[in-house]
Amino acid sequence: MIVATGFEAGGHRVSFLREPEDCLTGTLSLVPQVVDTVKVPVIAAGGMADGRGVAAALKLGASAAQIGTAFLACEESNAHPLHRAKLFSADAQRTSLTRAFSGRLARSIHNEFIDAFRDQERQLPPYPVQSPGNARVTDETAAVRILAPTHPIFTFPNRITSADFDDWVQERNLYSFGSFDARYTALLESADPGEPPQRGGEVIADVGKGKYVYTSYAWFRQLRAGVPGAYRQFANLISLPKAP
Repeated sequence: MIVATGFEAGGHRVSFLREPEDCLTGTLSLVPQVVDTVKVPVIAAGGMADGRGVAAALKLGASAAQIGTAFLACEESNAHPLHRAKLFSADAQRTSLTRAFSGRLARSIHNEFIDAFRDQERQLPPYPVQSPGNARVTDETAAVRILAPTHPIFTFPNRITSADFDDWVQERNLYSFGSFDARYTALLESADPGEPPQRGGEVIADVGKGKYVYTSYAWFRQLRAGVPGAYRQFANLISLPKAP
């Protein structure tokens, strides 16, 4: 079976072939297109909260309908009472699409948090990440393992080795990703003595026709201190668009 989810659905948007913003098809338009294309049962989802929506979905050829937000109002959903009350408030009449919560496009009841991040959404990571507290490696002598040694970020224009992490000052990294979506590739691994290894200090991901790189290694300290290996690595980072 296939779940055909229209853009009216609450929560995160699902998309596979293109960015979510390019896949905002309404449920009533999407369902008959999917029904006419596949030979398996289609479940309609998105924007349905009562029998009228279910009847419409079945009329369009769906084998079943999936209701989500309406069930959050039930005590059995374990949703917080404030959340359930908000669903019946005047605020619930306005919803918005935003990336502010997790980096993924999602529909939510409009609120001040969405407004506050409206101009900063493009600065958010393109795919979900979690950064609990300030994950960092404070020992500037901690071993650093290169996880993708053949990646251009370590080969062009300079061949980067473990020696390029010698003579660092004060710390290795700070504000690393704690966990991250599988579409990111971890590039480096390091850890303070006795701590579990951290792989969220430098990651890369394909985004459209470009690359997204997040690096929390302390370049601002190393470059100021004239650490040769840091200059070599930073040159590679900014040369990535020209790498073969």
